[in-house]
Amino acid sequence: MSKKMVVRVAVEHIVFHLDKLYEYVVPEELEYEVHVGSRVLVPFGIGNKKRQGIILEKGFVDKVEKLKTIFAVLDSAPLLNNEMLQLAQFVKQKYFCTVFDAVKLMIPAGMSFKMYEQFKICDDFDEQLFLSDNETEKKLIFYLKNFSDWVSKEKLLNNFGGSILDCLKKLEKQSLIQKKEVQKRNLSDAKVRMVKLINDNSAVRESLTSKQKVVYDILKKNLSGLSLKELLYLSGVGNSVVENLIKKNLAVCFEEKVYRDPYKNIKVSDELKKIVLTKEQNVAYESILKLYKSQKYSVSLLYGVTGSGKTSVFMKLIEEVIAEKKSVIVMVPEIALTPQMVAIFRGKFCDKVAVFHSGLSASEYI
Repeated sequence: MSKKMVVRVAVEHIVFHLDKLYEYVVPEELEYEVHVGSRVLVPFGIGNKKRQGIILEKGFVDKVEKLKTIFAVLDSAPLLNNEMLQLAQFVKQKYFCTVFDAVKLMIPAGMSFKMYEQFKICDDFDEQLFLSDNETEKKLIFYLKNFSDWVSKEKLLNNFGGSILDCLKKLEKQSLIQKKEVQKRNLSDAKVRMVKLINDNSAVRESLTSKQKVVYDILKKNLSGLSLKELLYLSGVGNSVVENLIKKNLAVCFEEKVYRDPYKNIKVSDELKKIVLTKEQNVAYESILKLYKSQKYSVSLLYGVTGSGKTSVFMKLIEEVIAEKKSVIVMVPEIALTPQMVAIFRGKFCDKVAVFHSGLSASEYI
């Protein structure tokens, strides 16, 4: 009798006191795809609901009568090595969390999967045999009948509210609707709310309030549009001022995808590549450069009013550091200023500039 491959899996959504490694049989066709440190889709509980798990151990046994079989392997190669898996066990013991919760902390951004439930009316559904006094059930059946494809649980909840959950279970038990679970990777491009001017008329401008004129003038200088956050930051006004311009059909609001490199189309200016410092700027530059060359920890405060050329001093210093094959971190106080700063630094250092902040989507980090 040939032995069967069995894996021990840490399963997601387990309460702490039931957290342990659960054993599953691996079908022969999946044996070569299974690795310690890879994620799998497994049946769990009385209803055999699909859940994610990560393999911590694997081996071969003789008897597997009472064991369930894994549905699928989600990773073609291990996400975590043995050292990481040992760390997950330590984190579980130290911080009283489940093994899978500890493992999730080590999975790279954008690699995590989420399970989604989808519903569809059964192919053999006979409307004449459907008898129900429940209005919600009637509306749900009518709704699903008009869809030829699967409908997500989230969409149904948005349309019918939380009361739909009991109806879904009941209709599924009666074999009137069918359910399936799909896993999707949490990797998507971020969307930014943008504002742009659609009516550039100086006569119209005169009828605006002082605050509206400020926003109007900023948008006039940026006809391709600005992010709402950036616009509010630059104008110093509240959201209601922008909304009023939109209501007057002077501006329009739209969403724009922020792709992996939202700044790749910034044009490089030859003027930005040449940094010529004034006498005062050069004094500041030489002073800070001397501290840098001393290779001792130090702090400098460069003081100057807006437009006095502080950024030029910074860029000259950065140029010096990069020439020595080193790197520099530039910290900006507000995300809304990022596009402006990136335009300046990309103009000088081209594609050597990388941007990191909390507003980036998972796909932009990759």
